[in-house]
Amino acid sequence: MKLHIPAWRVIKTYLLIGLVVLVVFNVSVGLAWPPSNANYFVTVVWFLSTLLFVILSLTQDYYILEGRNLIQHRFNKEKVFDCNDILFVNEAWSKKNKTLNFYDKFGIVHYLPFDKQGKIYEHVLAKGDNLMSKEEFQERFPNVKL
Repeated sequence: MKLHIPAWRVIKTYLLIGLVVLVVFNVSVGLAWPPSNANYFVTVVWFLSTLLFVILSLTQDYYILEGRNLIQHRFNKEKVFDCNDILFVNEAWSKKNKTLNFYDKFGIVHYLPFDKQGKIYEHVLAKGDNLMSKEEFQERFPNVKL
């Protein structure tokens, strides 16, 4: 079963990044008033490329829950997270930001936006057999900031 990221989160992310890129591109061709043909060209290219990436992201970014694995599919890459390798889930932060924040067995932090129903969060908590408390995790990885 594919669990997609909510469309508004994807669109918001690409628009924020896209606006910064638009400003940089327009500054690179020179700011002028009234806008020149180069400014119009850059704006059209920016709009079409942002629209393409939003559509691709909406159709190609999803999660698959399979047994005790959480599979993140992004474009043509898949990243498999074994729930037994997840040691700590920052539950308060995850609920507040609707983004799964967890640390793996190497102490590396991962951020995964919730799907529409938040099933990835429930799946990790239910299937994670090696989950630790905050104190236990800090004891095992003292240099990792939570």
